[in-house]
Amino acid sequence: MFKPPPEKFESIPRSSYATPDPNKLHTAAKKALKHYLKQNNTKTALPTNALPRNEP
Repeated sequence: MFKPPPEKFESIPRSSYATPDPNKLHTAAKKALKHYLKQNNTKTALPTNALPRNEP
């Protein structure tokens, strides 16, 4: 297996690998979902014809 030289990794600051704040992610997701629902003006994301029918 190929191993790159360790200097490459040491030159990158550790903070660049930091994960984003989960709370910020959550609010962003909520905003996106609200926008998506407002755009479609529907209560469910599924179109009505995608639901199974019980008609004989």
